[in-house]
Amino acid sequence: MPRSVSLLLCVAGCLQLITFMAAQNTVATVDLSSSEITSSTDTGSQHFIAVHGRKSVVMGYPASGLEVWAYPLQIVSDYQVSFLPSDQTQPISGASLLQRVEYRPDEVIRTYVGDDFVVQERIFVPLDEPGAIFSYQAEGRRDISVQIQFHPSLNLMWPGALGGQSTQWNEKKSGYSISEPLHGFSAVIASPEATLHDPNGNRTIQPSGDNALKAMVLKPRVQTDGTRAASVFIGYNPPHTEPDDAIIQRLERQEAALRKTAVKHYNDLLANTLQIETPDSELNRALRWSIIALDQAWVCNESLGCGEIAGYGPSRAGRRPQYAWFFAGDGLVATDALVAAGEYARAREELAFITKYQDKSNGMIWHELSQSAALIDWKNKYPYMYVHVDITFDYLASFANYVRVSGDTEFLKANWNNIQMAYTYCESLIDSPTGLPSIPLGREGGNEQDRMRDDLGLSSSWVTASSSFAQMARIMGSPKADLAERAASTARASIARGNWDSTHNYWLAGHTISGQPIYDQRPSPSGILSQGVFSPQQTAEALDQLASPNFQTDWGTRSMSSLSLRFDPNSYAAGSVSALGSSVVANTFWQQDRPLTAWQIWSSLIPWSTLDARGHIHEVLAGDFYHPQIESVPEQTWSSAGFLHAAVNGLLGLNIESGKNHLSFSPHLPAQWNELSIGNVRAGESVLHLQIKRDSTGIEAKIESSGDTLSFTFNPEIPLGAAIEGATLISSSKDKTRLEVHSEAHEQDQHASVSFPVAKGITTCRIAYSGGVQVGVNSTHPQIGTSSSGVKVKTVHLDENILTVDTWVRSGGDQILTLSTVWKLASVEGGAITQSALGMYAIRVDAAKSQSADATNPYVPAKIIVKFDKAERPKINH
Repeated sequence: MPRSVSLLLCVAGCLQLITFMAAQNTVATVDLSSSEITSSTDTGSQHFIAVHGRKSVVMGYPASGLEVWAYPLQIVSDYQVSFLPSDQTQPISGASLLQRVEYRPDEVIRTYVGDDFVVQERIFVPLDEPGAIFSYQAEGRRDISVQIQFHPSLNLMWPGALGGQSTQWNEKKSGYSISEPLHGFSAVIASPEATLHDPNGNRTIQPSGDNALKAMVLKPRVQTDGTRAASVFIGYNPPHTEPDDAIIQRLERQEAALRKTAVKHYNDLLANTLQIETPDSELNRALRWSIIALDQAWVCNESLGCGEIAGYGPSRAGRRPQYAWFFAGDGLVATDALVAAGEYARAREELAFITKYQDKSNGMIWHELSQSAALIDWKNKYPYMYVHVDITFDYLASFANYVRVSGDTEFLKANWNNIQMAYTYCESLIDSPTGLPSIPLGREGGNEQDRMRDDLGLSSSWVTASSSFAQMARIMGSPKADLAERAASTARASIARGNWDSTHNYWLAGHTISGQPIYDQRPSPSGILSQGVFSPQQTAEALDQLASPNFQTDWGTRSMSSLSLRFDPNSYAAGSVSALGSSVVANTFWQQDRPLTAWQIWSSLIPWSTLDARGHIHEVLAGDFYHPQIESVPEQTWSSAGFLHAAVNGLLGLNIESGKNHLSFSPHLPAQWNELSIGNVRAGESVLHLQIKRDSTGIEAKIESSGDTLSFTFNPEIPLGAAIEGATLISSSKDKTRLEVHSEAHEQDQHASVSFPVAKGITTCRIAYSGGVQVGVNSTHPQIGTSSSGVKVKTVHLDENILTVDTWVRSGGDQILTLSTVWKLASVEGGAITQSALGMYAIRVDAAKSQSADATNPYVPAKIIVKFDKAERPKINH
């Protein structure tokens, strides 16, 4: 099974309204219907929709009908709409007339267009009510009746089930009442505008039993503006709490107030969370919607509590909406994204929810929790709750990360016993000869598809978990800290000895139950490359392979190399492209100082947010052609979380240590960007707004802080080969100080680093440099059904006056690289170059001169060599 302070990427107009709102204690009004927030499609019949609340959701594909849930129950399924013009006898299917779907954070609006009428359907789910409202507004020359059809369900989420439900028409409620006698569950589907309905079923011969398709015909009422309107209210009543029509009365009488509450909620979310503005509006929208998606995944179950669910997708068979229940692993991925964006309160709530269901007998963290778990013997009679051993390791890492970034040591103290139990459980899996974890029989690591004795991903997680426990143990003054650090060191050495495949110059995935090595080349766990396990040469070899078209597509990273014997592009875990996995790989490339490849991988996920459910990100796509993999869930929480986390930690390089009152900022601006803005950065008691501006002579950071003095490290990427001229600091008092600046030169990127205190007010730091070059790559925008065609960058290397870029290209593909430099170009080999602007060049890589490709490997290596005029190139300071 797969695995929110939140982040807002705000555009210029919105940013001017809400910049630094947290410091000013005011909230700006954001127009949720503006084009900068709203996402829409004119081919709506093929796109998944979901309208979310804490207690309910409406979701589905139009062609197959919608389902309405009020956790833990499915109220109705197969909800469909059709229209009956006044002079016709046969209704017209809504699916055939659906022309446009508009996705807003608070509602979804669907527009149906007939020959001479238009009907707008607004689907709304209140934030904290177990119900939904469907509103219809008709315009046109003829009167239009609206017919709705649905299957009444009132049944538990899989694997729970109920019996004895009955559905009856209730004239007083003007709708259908569904009831279940044993538990007292009930629900109502009603409309004040209902004029016709199917008769109550009590006949000897019926087509499909009591739960056969039900229908109502609504006669829209004329409004003051001349339009005609009707509404359908669907609500669930918890057992024995209030009259069964109470929810419908609240929905109908308080609709305007409920809508205002939802709008205010999303206004507050977008105005008060981490705000980033980039020059790329498409990226801004994608990240903004990732934050919205994380917020919409926060679900409250009346029996289990509130937590992040794994995502939303159609139920398919057996009332299993994938994955609209709780997964601890997914919740931990979401927690890391929440922490990265500074939403510490919500991250704390999620960690508390996960801790609540820890197995107190052995410390193990659970895997998944059905919404129906409180009504069935989920723990003892189903094999899903405590099955994944890897999640306990991840729990320690996420908890330590939360404490380090937020500085919340009180929460650590309150949960110290649980943390120790979790660590003890992890220790119990360690094989003493190797110092690495083994997977017990009947349990699983991160890989659900293969039965393994040991898993490199789990071993890597043990390195992180033991180091994380050591960090927390030091805060608690526990002597276990040193022991845990030694365990991490032992694990690193053991992995280095036993998990490198010298034949393929790649790591081993692990070993089978019988001890045979598993040679599958997977990108996971790429994070191991940042743990200092393998030698620099081995790390470089693995990164080179990960950057290749064997792994990389125009839409992300395959879950297995195309060269593997087990590769299947349509397999969920052995060839498909995972959004989360791609984000993790991109973050690894940023950590390993390969920013161009990192950007290329991460930015390839931007189109995912308009692929299906607008604003939301699929779980996995196929590994050969750009389209969703058949099992993929259209709204996957950890996909949005991973995309966000990589943006904050990798692209922006924000690293906060509130306990130490320190913030480091190491942004990687792509070659085509020269500015960036980030608001609502929370470090300890301070809230900061960061602005970056870059030109050919340097880079400047303007920092506005609302709190006490903290230490600040500014460590931006600068052009490769640039000579650093110095750094200056201007404080709020206008004092100007020269700073000591250090150059950090790596094989494929270069950084300049300065440290200084930031006090309340405005502090400006400018790092001056001269010369240098930055390489960029055009973002690809694949179309449904196309294969990869864009250039893949392997390495970028500058040696004195010679720049070498090693790539893979495909004949006929998009092979454009960009150069940003003030240096004079002397010659270019391997491609044709044109100047696009002052200091900007475009290079088309010459695929024709590369070695021949074949059907199984359409990509071939290609090298670009650019020489600069030495006379125009300043001397580099190292």
